[in-house]
Amino acid sequence: MKIIGSAVPLAIFISACTLSGCVSDNSTAELLRPSNNASMIASANSPAGIWLVSGSMTEDVNQSGNEIMTQTESRQLIVIEAIGNKQYRLHECSLGLDVHYPATHIELNDNQLKAASSFTNYDNITPYNESEEIKIRLNDNKFHGTISSYDRNLDGSYDGRQVAYIEGIKISHAQSLEALSQNEMDSLLGSDTNRHANADNLGHTCAGIAMVETNGTQRTAELGSVEIAKLIGTETQSSVTLSVASSASDMVASGESN
Repeated sequence: MKIIGSAVPLAIFISACTLSGCVSDNSTAELLRPSNNASMIASANSPAGIWLVSGSMTEDVNQSGNEIMTQTESRQLIVIEAIGNKQYRLHECSLGLDVHYPATHIELNDNQLKAASSFTNYDNITPYNESEEIKIRLNDNKFHGTISSYDRNLDGSYDGRQVAYIEGIKISHAQSLEALSQNEMDSLLGSDTNRHANADNLGHTCAGIAMVETNGTQRTAELGSVEIAKLIGTETQSSVTLSVASSASDMVASGESN
């Protein structure tokens, strides 16, 4: 069985080595032979097929003054599905992006796959806006690009940003990972895959390895006028209590009584 094109690009190979195992020089995957299942066949010049992809995603979240950053590194086998009229669907499962792929149709134009959407809900208890963008440039049987997602509350209480950088090489025209044997998948990803996805019409569409690291900082919230008034009231009450107690002690010490 042969991989489409030449060896895996250096950047992908380096990423693969950092995620529990490298892609073997002997790893191969055969082009799916023509069959009666039209959904499993794509033309040679189409992006539809199985891709070996390495990626890195950074997520920055600010929620009520608490800042959280998440870094995800992944290597995965993904399917790009042809859905007609130069439109495709990306079956990615390992980067942890808040992108609703089933409803996101990416269009092919001038060797680029692109999609963008934005939605604002003013009727929610806390109105919010969500937007996403996919930009992938194709070069023969390779690609590189970005996937981004933004999510924010309009009152400023939440602001989230995700940006992923990806590189891929096409290894098959098949539109299902079921075209590969388990040994072939293991030789490309290793045996420690921890991400998977399936589609009703295609079967197994994504398998990958992801490493996730999260860290963050918690900021002390600024005190408003109400909180400051409460603190002053508490301190004043404490002073009065101490003053009364002190006067009572002085009376006992001097022998006075009512």
